[in-house]
Amino acid sequence: MLDGMKDALLAVPAWNWSLQGLGVITGYAGAEFNARMRIEGFFLWLVSNIALGVLHAFTGLWLLLVLDVLFFRVSLVGIRHWARERPETLPSWARTLLRQA
Repeated sequence: MLDGMKDALLAVPAWNWSLQGLGVITGYAGAEFNARMRIEGFFLWLVSNIALGVLHAFTGLWLLLVLDVLFFRVSLVGIRHWARERPETLPSWARTLLRQA
């Protein structure tokens, strides 16, 4: 049984595991930041959506890719809304980034 699990794990390329890991870690961290009313969560979600979007595109999971694109859009809307409604809470790097955009 363990040999079968090991074979299944090794059948997935390292880049696939890396994108999954990046997507999971930044997705969870983004949720934690947003739960604490910190805009950094939206930026982490952008990273998560990109990582998982690339993964889903390369593996042919097209409906999940659509979901990644929609969540990416929601994160952009959240950043724009946050900057408009709560500008005093933005970290300086976010203010600079949003001014340039």
